[in-house]
Amino acid sequence: MNPYGTQLDPKFVVVNEKMNWSSAQKHCRENYIDLATVRNDAEHKQVYDLVPVVAWIGLFRDPNFHWSDGSSFVFSHFDDAPDTYGLLRVRAMCAAAFLNRSGKWRFLFCETRLPFVCYNPQNNRLSPP
Repeated sequence: MNPYGTQLDPKFVVVNEKMNWSSAQKHCRENYIDLATVRNDAEHKQVYDLVPVVAWIGLFRDPNFHWSDGSSFVFSHFDDAPDTYGLLRVRAMCAAAFLNRSGKWRFLFCETRLPFVCYNPQNNRLSPP
């Protein structure tokens, strides 16, 4: 498995190296554009088709919902409700997409180490520095 990323669509790259949410965000910003912002069902399907298990996306809460790139939060794909596990009572929770099962999003502790999905509209980087 390539640790630097797998490309399915020119828009999204999954990076298989496990990092916490803020390290994943930093990696995406340094090597691509940012963590993935999922704005609609079509983009959710692209991410779902790309990621085999669970991965960070660019959504976080502090205390409101925000996308890492500053985009408006208008589309969601939460597992039941975003507060399913009561985790939203804790500040700065980060969102992961559980793509091997439901494809739904859940909030996890930001220090959890997971693969992650970056946004890459120019398809300009798929190998290590």
